[in-house]
Amino acid sequence: MTYGVLQISGCRRPVLTFALILAAGMAAGCGDGGKKPGIRVPKTDSFAVPQPLTSAPPVGAPRMERLMHEMEKATVRAGGVAAETKARCDTDMGRIGTRPETFACTVSYRGKNAEFRTSVSIVSKRLTAKPGEDFPSGTEYRYRLSAVATKLVLTREGVHRQWGYHPSGGDDDEYRCDANIPEVAVMSPGPTPYRCYNLYRPGFKTRVASYRVVLSAEEGEHPDGSLGFQPANSQPSP
Repeated sequence: MTYGVLQISGCRRPVLTFALILAAGMAAGCGDGGKKPGIRVPKTDSFAVPQPLTSAPPVGAPRMERLMHEMEKATVRAGGVAAETKARCDTDMGRIGTRPETFACTVSYRGKNAEFRTSVSIVSKRLTAKPGEDFPSGTEYRYRLSAVATKLVLTREGVHRQWGYHPSGGDDDEYRCDANIPEVAVMSPGPTPYRCYNLYRPGFKTRVASYRVVLSAEEGEHPDGSLGFQPANSQPSP
């Protein structure tokens, strides 16, 4: 279990250099007359990490409210498209930090729900007294909060936006993704069934670099969610 602040990165996708393409296991392609995989994705040279359109809690808000907003941010980062979000948790909010517990939270996003597992652990507790009194009048708790996504929301638009970000791609490179990526779908973190492709021409033949679309989740008081791509088995262009 991880506690503390996790570094929130921006676009977590590989820069497609020629060396990386070779490392991914390139196979020689055929001529230009063959069928290309997937559908074309527009190339862009800029990318902004998407954020929830829902307002963040004010400074000094309870830690649980701040954690719920972090869940919203993780959901939107994985979905890849800014949108309204709403986090809800299945617990007594007034008792957070007074007992160890694990409970479920959800974040509504683009008509679907991302799911999180949230844990509270008590670090210490001590009796306290009011100023001028020498007998206990309350209990002070120190506790840890932690959450991790167990389901995230994948969006076709988010995949296309992020895969199309190739500021260092070759002028002749073409970027494509599977045509069957759903518009919006709830999926477990990890590799998805979907792929995106880089078609490039080192000579007279087109070669295809294949990458698996991956959703990732990290645990902490700043739970992370992200959309990325991992090299997959590559196929020659027919």
